[in-house]
Amino acid sequence: MRRRRLAELFRSLNLPRDTGALNAVRLFPTSRYRIARDESDNALVLFELEKSHPESSQLGPIRLRHFEYEPQLSATVLDIGTLKPQTSNFLVLRCREADADLQAQFLELVEGLVEYLGEQPSPNEVDEAVRDLVELFRSMSGPSRRTISGLWAELLVLLDAADCEIAGAAWHSDPNEQHDFVVGNEQVEVKSTTAAVREHEVTLSQLSVPTGGIGFMVSVMLEPHDAGASTNDLLAEALTRLSARGEQRRRLRAIVAATIGEDWREADQVRFNISRARSSRLVYDMSAIPTVDPRVPPQVSSVRFVVDLSDTVSLEPDVAARRGVLPAALFGRWSHAV
Repeated sequence: MRRRRLAELFRSLNLPRDTGALNAVRLFPTSRYRIARDESDNALVLFELEKSHPESSQLGPIRLRHFEYEPQLSATVLDIGTLKPQTSNFLVLRCREADADLQAQFLELVEGLVEYLGEQPSPNEVDEAVRDLVELFRSMSGPSRRTISGLWAELLVLLDAADCEIAGAAWHSDPNEQHDFVVGNEQVEVKSTTAAVREHEVTLSQLSVPTGGIGFMVSVMLEPHDAGASTNDLLAEALTRLSARGEQRRRLRAIVAATIGEDWREADQVRFNISRARSSRLVYDMSAIPTVDPRVPPQVSSVRFVVDLSDTVSLEPDVAARRGVLPAALFGRWSHAV
């Protein structure tokens, strides 16, 4: 499915003239999914239930401020290009009383759900996917847990990974975790800056490498650009490199939603030059990063400082890739992604 296909279909629908009917369009001619618009200009996604084998959901109706879920609802739809309304039972997802941005975000999130479920999902799969969708909506009202630029840089590393499955599994689920990517005693920290100087804020603990382990820092210089790539763009591209029905897709969406929180609008508005970011990124051995004396008083629990990497010697990505499973997964194809 082409990204934002649902939003395009929704825009093709007019407000229904008949009270109680929905103007609708199928995802494709034989699809059980329809995109619909109701008389209040709400966006809906309908999944037609089979009459002979009705699906049995364990979830009851769910109502949030702007989101509703009905496991089974009789509705009358008027499909584009037809003159006769049709009444059927549907599973219904509705975004109500929302502005255009929120409607677009709703359709973007549901698009991922549709890709995951396919045309013949089991009731358990539907319940699980709807629960995920509810959590994503709830995350959108929570506090932002990381800067958009930091998340953007991490997604770029993930997108360009040689093995996106390993990289996705290694990506931290909590933005407050010490390192961004971890596999065993191998760790990679990603730093970004929009400044002209390669300076990054780090903590002393981020530069510590476990005994017998390896650590790397990726530094990315970001250049804001109106025609550049957004966080949502990078996420959508990264998802295409993962199995459509795999756990990693669901996990990545959940991490991004929880990280962005209430700043979700910025995920599509803040954009950076992706070519500039790729050409500027450098990999450093953690042991080469200038640091401070690690012997701090026991009363000090955290040390944070800014480090200038302008004169620090970096590693060639292919050299770093040969040092472990995680760097191989992350840096093994960088020369092909510029």
